[in-house]
Amino acid sequence: MTAGSGTPRGLMSKYNRNKENPASSTAQADEFVGFWQRVGASIRPHARVLAVVVVVGGLLLSAGGLVVGWYERRAEGATEAWARAMRIYDNELEGDPTAKDDKDSLDKTPRYKTVKERGEATLVEIDKLPVVLRKESQLFRAGVLFDLERFDEARTAYDSATAGVTPALGAIAHEGVALCDEQNNKIDDAIAAYEKVAPKGDKATAFYRDHALMGLGRLYEKKGDKAKALDRYKELVSTLPNSPLHEDAQNRISVLEAS
Repeated sequence: MTAGSGTPRGLMSKYNRNKENPASSTAQADEFVGFWQRVGASIRPHARVLAVVVVVGGLLLSAGGLVVGWYERRAEGATEAWARAMRIYDNELEGDPTAKDDKDSLDKTPRYKTVKERGEATLVEIDKLPVVLRKESQLFRAGVLFDLERFDEARTAYDSATAGVTPALGAIAHEGVALCDEQNNKIDDAIAAYEKVAPKGDKATAFYRDHALMGLGRLYEKKGDKAKALDRYKELVSTLPNSPLHEDAQNRISVLEAS
């Protein structure tokens, strides 16, 4: 928000998931993980490049001569703005004993006393991003709002980010909608959002399908519908044998079939 456990720890929010029964109250309280760790599995290693690709790729196609230089400078500015927002969001808090000593660093990224202050500062930086990054920044904004537990605002931002983006970013955005609905105890709405990522029987959309199936299984467990939960877990196991969530789904199958 793992938000669909099995990804590098901490995604959709900065909360850590535990590996207990995902339908238990303990697991529910710790259900969501850091947004950028989940998104990081696919785009974060190239976050700086993302801004360049979006800006340069979108703007330089018809540019020539001196105009190229102007667009390149604009792209560099967008890249730096994106990177600064990410650095603020990732930076350690003041007083963190594990924080690196950056007194000699050329990059004086500010630190904040609380997660709330850091998140709000990140939102300010996101608002400065150029319009050409609107969809990507909307997804970034949604993740920060989720971390701040402003779930209604986060849902609106995720929903806005579902349209006009790549299938990969769209899948992440739909999952964000589902996670917000789940936090607000709107389980049927959350199921509907996950179904947009993993419609029954559809094998065409591989990206995030395993996370959606795992989320659907978890939500059906919460509803007390063991048959549908098993159906979704088994679909993950049978259709996506190489998924990092394969073992988690198999474990849930074993638990449910034994109960």
